[in-house]
Amino acid sequence: MYIGGFVASWACWRTSGFMGMKWITGIRARSYETLFSYLTYHSAEYFSNRFAGALANKIGNASDSGSRIIQTTLWQMIPLIMSFIVGMAVLSTANAILTGIMAAWVVVFLVVMTFLANKRRPLARAAAESGSTMKGVMVDSASNMTAVHQSGHHEFEIDHLQDYILDSRDAGRRIWFYSEWSLVT
Repeated sequence: MYIGGFVASWACWRTSGFMGMKWITGIRARSYETLFSYLTYHSAEYFSNRFAGALANKIGNASDSGSRIIQTTLWQMIPLIMSFIVGMAVLSTANAILTGIMAAWVVVFLVVMTFLANKRRPLARAAAESGSTMKGVMVDSASNMTAVHQSGHHEFEIDHLQDYILDSRDAGRRIWFYSEWSLVT
């Protein structure tokens, strides 16, 4: 039975690798295509009020997030759920009281994780927005470096970007705080 379980586990793992390869690369390509197409039809005024680098970065963030969702589901969530189901089935044959305690702990765990996820969601949006803005300012500044050199505004550009870097750092720390608490539970 152990050998059969090992072979089945290995086969599922390799199958998920091939499925993930197809799905993740497909989702990434499709999201870039869809989001860039959507962006293309915005008004000229929309582009005049935003950094090109920030817009490209938002597309990249959205594409990467879709990929991470599939990766997390395939290689973390599904194995965790399967392990829990098998573990609870085995545990229920050994001790009903311990099975009840474990089930209660899982319920508490899910409630806490849902609470932390809801707290983390707006922070994740803010961190992504801050990072996109920072990268947009950096790309805009770098693409105008000739003008910076000609005007001698090196320190101004560095100081200007520093504010965005600090905002991005602070947004990252806020979201990381809730991530760390989710690992405590």
